[in-house]
Amino acid sequence: MKRTTSVTESEIQAIPAVPFTQTWRPVHHAQVIHTLHEVVGETGIGIRSTDYEVSKDGMNLFARWHLDVPVLDGRANMMCGFRNSMAKKFALAICSGNNVTVCSNMVFTGDFIENRRHTSGLTTEMLYVFLSGAFAALKTHTDLFSRFFEMLGNVPVPENNYKVLTYNAMEQGIIAPSKFNRFMECRQEEKKDNPHTATETLQHFHGAVTRLLRETSVEQLQVRSGKLNRMLGWEELKNEAELIEA
Repeated sequence: MKRTTSVTESEIQAIPAVPFTQTWRPVHHAQVIHTLHEVVGETGIGIRSTDYEVSKDGMNLFARWHLDVPVLDGRANMMCGFRNSMAKKFALAICSGNNVTVCSNMVFTGDFIENRRHTSGLTTEMLYVFLSGAFAALKTHTDLFSRFFEMLGNVPVPENNYKVLTYNAMEQGIIAPSKFNRFMECRQEEKKDNPHTATETLQHFHGAVTRLLRETSVEQLQVRSGKLNRMLGWEELKNEAELIEA
């Protein structure tokens, strides 16, 4: 049985507030959403669509936003998710990435995750500071992903290398062997959608695998996408960027 109900922002605003106590200062879901709109408006990030669900009693919020994020060489489609509880079930948290999962069964995943540990003392000002910092980190993360995909596009993949990559992806549990034929179809779809590039690159390979993974469950998509990025050098690029910043 579904434990949550899809709602609009106006319906969220109508949820009764929870009184403050000496040890508990719940932040209303509407305040979180209002502050996020404020933060996003200051960053140049666009909101393409929103999706909200609340628990049956309205005390727990689970949200996903589809974003249009300015990056180094244009704009990128990303997602952010956040959750908030007015019933002490969990602390305010935000995540982001190409795909995020925010569910009432407590699955909360993304390429970037930021948790607010001490919600009991969260004021409006502290909420703004927390969400501003989270979105600044999101923007940095997205810029780095933009560089990652640019790097993939600069690495040609001859046929023999493509076979090795495919084998490695199956060995690491990214591509299920039973889905090999479907993966080859995804490869052709990727080439067809990018006719301007005669030579296949790591970016093409990444795109073909991602097409295949979109047909799996959300949980498998998260895990296997992470493995794919690591296999293609994401961790090395991230570590290099961290060293430069240090």
